[in-house]
Amino acid sequence: FVLNSTADGYTIIPEAAVAMPKDVTSDYVGQYGIVEGESAKAWLIKLNPAMTWSDGTPINAETYVYSMQQLLDPLALNRRADSFYSGDFEVVNAKNYFYDGKISWDDAATLWTLADLVKGDDGVYTTPNGKALELAFDLPLSWLSGNSLYDYVAYYQDALFDVESFMALIALSEDGATVPVTDESIALLQAVITYSADWGETAEDAINYILYANALPTVEWDEVGIKAVDDYTLLIVVTNPVAEPEFYMPYNLSSTWLVKQDLYEACQTWYDVDGNVVEAGAENAFSITNSYCTSVETSVSYGPYDLTYYELDKQITFERNNTWFGYSDGKHYGQYQTDKISCQVISEHKTALQAFLAGEVDGIGLDSTDMETYASSDRLLYTPESYTTKLTFNTDKAKLMELGNNAHVLAIQEFRNAFSLAIDRELFCSSYTASHEPGYGLLNYMYCYNPFTGELYRNSDSAKKALVDLYGIKYGDGEDFADLDEAYDAITGYDPTAATALMKTAADKFLADGWDGSEIVLDFRVYSSDEIYVKMFTFFDTALKTVCEGTPFEGKISLKMTEDPDYYETMYSGNAAIIFSTWGGAAMSPFTMLYQCYCDDAYGAGNQMEYGFDTSMVNVEYTLGDVTVTATLQQWALWCNGSAVEVLDNALGKFASYDYEVRCEVFAHLEYVYLSHFTTVPLYYRNGASLLSRKVDYAVSQYLQLIGYGGTRFMTYNYTDAEWATVKGDISY
Repeated sequence: FVLNSTADGYTIIPEAAVAMPKDVTSDYVGQYGIVEGESAKAWLIKLNPAMTWSDGTPINAETYVYSMQQLLDPLALNRRADSFYSGDFEVVNAKNYFYDGKISWDDAATLWTLADLVKGDDGVYTTPNGKALELAFDLPLSWLSGNSLYDYVAYYQDALFDVESFMALIALSEDGATVPVTDESIALLQAVITYSADWGETAEDAINYILYANALPTVEWDEVGIKAVDDYTLLIVVTNPVAEPEFYMPYNLSSTWLVKQDLYEACQTWYDVDGNVVEAGAENAFSITNSYCTSVETSVSYGPYDLTYYELDKQITFERNNTWFGYSDGKHYGQYQTDKISCQVISEHKTALQAFLAGEVDGIGLDSTDMETYASSDRLLYTPESYTTKLTFNTDKAKLMELGNNAHVLAIQEFRNAFSLAIDRELFCSSYTASHEPGYGLLNYMYCYNPFTGELYRNSDSAKKALVDLYGIKYGDGEDFADLDEAYDAITGYDPTAATALMKTAADKFLADGWDGSEIVLDFRVYSSDEIYVKMFTFFDTALKTVCEGTPFEGKISLKMTEDPDYYETMYSGNAAIIFSTWGGAAMSPFTMLYQCYCDDAYGAGNQMEYGFDTSMVNVEYTLGDVTVTATLQQWALWCNGSAVEVLDNALGKFASYDYEVRCEVFAHLEYVYLSHFTTVPLYYRNGASLLSRKVDYAVSQYLQLIGYGGTRFMTYNYTDAEWATVKGDISY
């Protein structure tokens, strides 16, 4: 996607290829699961034979196939493998190859009720399709937010549970964690969970403690949907037809997964199950790590620039890769004028600004205090980003109790809702950021839901209504606002009066849960203790304490700032109470965001930051046309992600079969559902404010979707380095 000839948008060109992908689905009927009449699933790509690595080694179809195999290697478990085994560009059999025949024990409740289970001649129940079942009393369960029934019985004992029946259930176990599903074990479980009305479960809820064996098939690599047809022809076959392929095929292939085989393998370390290093390819190998592209020596290029210097937290430098085909193919005249790019880490902003003003660096991001001086500069650029920054809460009660200091108050939804309403986002943004704008949703204004019209998700009526409903703003006859647009424009997310009322409710619930009035301290992890983080932290601490005035929490609650450069990893393990989190990307594919970033795994195995918010346990009823369907929030998110979801596919068909307006409506409702639990609180939509040196010019001064300002590719120079050295001290901004 490059700047078009009129400099007002993008055009799509093949570079690593010589032509656009060609739909050859009809040629593969009977293979890769393709049936007669299907289209847009098998794609042929003619590769550019001029593509080489920087050492001259050719890049051909086998390079792409090998690299994909490494990405999907079941021993490497690369996080980004999900780009090709899930979502709307899922390669056939990629997931099965990645998981390599593993058996996953999944929640039976997602597919069946107790009445659906089938009793065998031996008295043991199976699923209707014959899969094995286990009743899990001492395994983590989605139903219990990752805790086990044993955890709860041990903690609450006969205050909530029939302990005698629970001990009888344990006695049936051979492995100390599960028992076969029989009439006897079901009856004992039902006695345990229905013992007290305070536990709130019925006999039918027993299904939520039952797991079924889901054995993923083992497939050979040649069954995965990627193949070298000849030296420079690549076949890619995807599970679901690509919608609007003239846009989404090049969009999904606008970056590659290439690695150079000899260097990549030299960077691998193989381990056995005990963590001992073993020979590459050893039969007892259990895992693989890789240091590829972590230093100059382990890096190699196939693009316009080579990595020539790298020092952690200091500097990274790129220089012209003269073997790149674009410098000699006659198609890139005037492009890539830059010979060398040197990025330096300057920890203090004031020092960085001084270096910019001295002409030593060519671009500088601004903070809020800089805007008083440079707001009217003709070199000021505002850059929208597809990212939303939020407060993310740990809501797993058991984990929070481990943290101590009564942190489990965060498990109370009213408390989190009150915290959200306590935050004056407009004041926060104007005080502590240069250009960010108050944000109220998971997705900001960068997301385009219809790539052919450019319509933005956040500007749609569906997305507006989701947030208006979330923040309780009324419109129409007799209300404060005449219509949806007026109501949407009135959103601030700030209501300290309502926040205090919710804090009173939360305090009552916390007291009923056993709180003795002792101090509540919530650990707030931040990247560093720089002055700006201290100011932000103080803002939230003050806001929280203010809305607790007049409630039992008054004088008892505070935040504690902890510097933690790895705070994301800390939250993934449930060992933080609150963090800042920022997610975004894929601005032209908004409907994949909910699963990819917010619903994939609540306990650290995916991208989701909201620890303990198990979306596989949140039921969502929605009516599409004249069909009403109930599925979990995770299933709905998967469906919007383009993945196969039996309950929704059977009732509604594929998500991509609906027009963009309908897809937008469904997604907006799911965004509302996610936010209504207040496990994450949007703060601001990220925008960058920066100054550009007078030494250089971008191709355009107005930010363009997918193009930015044209980037280094189209950057031009007003001075050579030598000329700049003579004038840089006299330049003003």
